[in-house]
Parts: sequence; C-alpha cells; structure tokens
Amino acid sequence: MRSSTFASEADHQTPLDGKVAAALMDRAGELFAEPRQIHKLTILAAK
Repeated sequence: MRSSTFASEADHQTPLDGKVAAALMDRAGELFAEPRQIHKLTILAAK
C-alpha cells in the first residue's frame, strides 16, 4: 500500500504551480545561486 502526503499527483503538483512559486521564480535570478532543481521524493518508511 502506497502512502502519500498528497491524495493525487495533481495535488502534489499544485504548490509548484501556485502563486508563491511563480513569484519566487520571477525573482529566481536574484534569490538563488543556481537554477532550481525540484526532486520528487517517495517516502519508503516512517517511524
């Protein structure tokens, strides 16, 4: 059984496509030293 913080892949993508993410990306050149890298992780176990 797979457990996820988000109910669906679309729900997982929503924060990455939202207003806050867009505002950050508009200023990415001045906020980040390198281009963004978003890594999707799968939690295999939790205690």
